[in-house]
Amino acid sequence: MNFEITSSHFKFRAHKNGLSLKGQIPVETDIVGIFGSSGSGKSTLLKAVAGIHSASFETLNIDYNQQQWQDVNAVDRPFVIVSDKTHLFPHLDVQQNLDFVVKHGKKTSNIPYTLDDVIHWCGIKHLLQRAINALSSGEKQRIIFARALMSGKPVMLLDEAFSAIDWHSRDQFASLLRKLKRDYKMQFVMVSHSLKELAMCCDHIVWIEQGEVVSQGPSKKLVTQISSTNNQPTLSQLSVKFDARLAQYQLTRWQVEGTEKLLLFSHISDSDEELEYLVIDGSKVVINKESSQSSSMVNQLPATIQSVEQKQNYVLITLTVNGQTILAEISAMSQERMALDAGQTVYAQFKVV
Repeated sequence: MNFEITSSHFKFRAHKNGLSLKGQIPVETDIVGIFGSSGSGKSTLLKAVAGIHSASFETLNIDYNQQQWQDVNAVDRPFVIVSDKTHLFPHLDVQQNLDFVVKHGKKTSNIPYTLDDVIHWCGIKHLLQRAINALSSGEKQRIIFARALMSGKPVMLLDEAFSAIDWHSRDQFASLLRKLKRDYKMQFVMVSHSLKELAMCCDHIVWIEQGEVVSQGPSKKLVTQISSTNNQPTLSQLSVKFDARLAQYQLTRWQVEGTEKLLLFSHISDSDEELEYLVIDGSKVVINKESSQSSSMVNQLPATIQSVEQKQNYVLITLTVNGQTILAEISAMSQERMALDAGQTVYAQFKVV
């Protein structure tokens, strides 16, 4: 497999079995997502960077912060890998597993946050005295991520790191990644075969299949592109600006980026003011030719139809809202009955996000 990933901050090249992957990973500025189906090379990439099985590569060159790391032991590299295959010490309880890395980690003394902070962020206080073999898969993933945070390494390589955690909690971890990036300059490369998970927190996405880069770029562009061409949920990222919390309704009000007049509503959360975009599920978008005050759908945005595309089981409608793209799935019957076509002005309606 031949990899070449470069940026001003991170360069990586490897060769194994004749496959090739070339691209750019801007870890310095963005949370980077790597998307692809099983067997596409996502995990192989992270393992090589982390120093796991790197000896099996014919050539391997890693440049991070203008230093070479390919001949450095995995424990001394600035990368820590977090996956569902990462092991906890079974003879220690949760607290002892965390204390072990704090005591023996070479970089823990430089961490700008505390173990208590990490325990709070990961929601594991009630698990501290629990035996490892008594944890669920999702609880183990929380502990593994918490332990990695205490390693003090600046780049976290997340390989399906939250796959066993429920979606509400994954949303909270997505907010945590953004907080750690903003407040502590931590860097993340996140591998997932779930586009929804990457859409929740990534700024830049690299899409690979069979060891080749299919496409890469800002997540807003890639989320739409992958949704349109891949067997994934139809999703869109809509850039927004925090406007107000409506505590009496447990809702947050947002302004669509670039305008104060177009407003959206989402469920309230602790991380509201940190969000820069909302993820819209195209299967839940309803198209109406008129604004409706009698509908329970509080989100109603004027939009222009850019394209109408027949898919196998639905019609994909691409809409623009103040220069941003929203995808909508509707039935062929609805499209025919409403005579929807490119250029028409309609309303995109959907429930609270």
